[in-house]
This record gives sequence, C-alpha cells and structure tokens, in this order.
Amino acid sequence: MVTKAKRVMNDDREARHEKFCQYLAACIQAVDKTQFQISKELGYPNANFISLIKSGKSILPAAKVGDFARSLGLDPAQFLRIYMEAYQPEFWEVIKGIMKKEPVTAEEESILNVFRDVTGGHPAGPSTEEEKRELGNLAVKFQKRWLKDMGLHVTTKESKMTK
Repeated sequence: MVTKAKRVMNDDREARHEKFCQYLAACIQAVDKTQFQISKELGYPNANFISLIKSGKSILPAAKVGDFARSLGLDPAQFLRIYMEAYQPEFWEVIKGIMKKEPVTAEEESILNVFRDVTGGHPAGPSTEEEKRELGNLAVKFQKRWLKDMGLHVTTKESKMTK
C-alpha cells in the first residue's frame, strides 16, 4: 500500500518532470533545428530519443546536459539548474550547499557586469525592502521578456510555464 507521503512525493516528482518536458519542448520548438539535427549533434543516430526525452518517456542523460543546452543555444549553467531541479532536486541542494552558490549563467553575469560598471566596482546592493522590491520587479520584467521570446508566459509567481 502506497502511503500518502509517497503519493505526494511522486506527484511532486511528476510535476517537476512535466514542467521540464514542457520547457524542453518549447526550447526545441524555438530553435531553428530539427530533432534529427539535435540528435546528431548529441551523437544519437535518430530523432526518436529526442522525442522520448521531450515526451518524458526517457530522461536526458546527465552527461549530455551541456551539449544539449549548447545545441539549443541555451546557457549550459541555466539548463543544468533547470535539469537538476527537475530530476535531482535533493542532489542539487547538496551541490549548492557544498559550492556555496549556484553556477552563474551568462545572463546573470551580464547583469552583474552592468551593476559593477554602474557602481564603479564599489560594494553596493539593495539594503531596504523597497530597493529589493524594485530590483525584483526589474528581474520579473527580464523574465517576462525571455518567456515571451520563448513563446511562454508566467501564470503564477512560481513561474509556471504555459504555451
């Protein structure tokens, strides 16, 4: 007999996997490549495995995460974060705890560089709740633009993606 806790864990895992598959499908649709081209770049003989990954019937091997991201024109650090949150969230928390931070994406690095240029490299950051809200609102603006470019939109604060 499956306990209620196990059902909740399974439901959560299925929801994370489904969200990743939706994200992956949108990324594949947005890139100007066929699934066959992507599969060849990853070393697979046909597009069937890409279809299985996209549909959630197979899991993208961790060793292919970086190559898959580059094939889709995505930032590998960001794609790794999304992949790990979907398939290995507990392990991802361990990695972040040991490393004391998450990998920085190219987009995050560009924001940091602008921030450093504007402040002349001096320590500066939001110190009040109002400043944190303003910075958060700017981040939401960038996220909405990115999601719109991907053909997606945010339906909740948790960034549920819908097509």
